[in-house]
Amino acid sequence: MTTYYDDRSVQVTSTAIRVDDRIYPLAEISMVWHRRGSRSWRVLAGRGALGA
Repeated sequence: MTTYYDDRSVQVTSTAIRVDDRIYPLAEISMVWHRRGSRSWRVLAGRGALGA
């Protein structure tokens, strides 16, 4: 299993997506969309550190 993204509330792996306490196996997902929320400087700084 490969982990592509992991933070406190979301984890995306090669087999499933976990959001809070719910797990969605990739084999059962047919469509994904993104909803933009408010931005947090702490989150943006953390993502920048991961990218570096």
